[in-house]
Amino acid sequence: MNISGIVDWILLHPIQYPGRHNHQQQRTLSIYRDLTTKDQFLLVINSLKELLQDCYSKGNSLHIHNFGTFSFEFIGPTSQAIPIKQSTQLKQLPKLYQNIRPCFIVDPYLQKQLSRYSQKDEINKSRGVGSIYNQGHATQFCNPQTLSNMCYVDKLTIESILKTFTQAINDLIRMGHDVNLDFGLSIINVKNKNLQYMFDEKFVNFMNQPDFTDNFLKSKPITCNFWKNEKSIQDKNLNEIYFAPCSPYSLVTNQKTKNLMNIKDMTSVQK
Repeated sequence: MNISGIVDWILLHPIQYPGRHNHQQQRTLSIYRDLTTKDQFLLVINSLKELLQDCYSKGNSLHIHNFGTFSFEFIGPTSQAIPIKQSTQLKQLPKLYQNIRPCFIVDPYLQKQLSRYSQKDEINKSRGVGSIYNQGHATQFCNPQTLSNMCYVDKLTIESILKTFTQAINDLIRMGHDVNLDFGLSIINVKNKNLQYMFDEKFVNFMNQPDFTDNFLKSKPITCNFWKNEKSIQDKNLNEIYFAPCSPYSLVTNQKTKNLMNIKDMTSVQK
């Protein structure tokens, strides 16, 4: 069952999946025509594909609640993952660790519906990663407001569509249905409760190019040499923001303020 079939399943069971997605909603901009319930569902899913592509292009991971995280890990020739904490500065890593592999981390809620899924520990856990919800590198949660701005559908409808879509996927897998999800850069296939995924070959090759790996560098020039370069400081406008105060003008202004305060105190005492 593909994405279109899942949408049809949801709309055929409005009692099981209640929400705003069961009704035709007006667009946030009146210049765009109103869509049918299925079309607005598919529009949000297509916007989700574009959001995934945008996150990957910036070197970020995307987490979808109750579904999983589209992320990547840094591996070497031995296919041994390195700790996430060290992956923030590729420049300091050995060359054998500078290979990037995209991956999909299955959400714990979805894991309950599956019997098998390849490479259960996609990314080795390391201490000091930060939030317990941070799975992968620079994880970004799927923000309904972002999707609302992309497809001009109100935020409440987006939240209802995302929640229902992930819930329907979990329900179909639990009932034994086969699911084939095409997210553009990645295809997730669940057959007999066995989850497998694959990424676009061209995108995988692009991830190991310098144009993409530069997203993980905190700064291209070395910090100690950056501030020694006079041109880098001259390009900044910090020295033009705060001007040296004019002492005669400041004294006159301060004196006027004190005089006004004294007059106000005198009038209040007389009353």
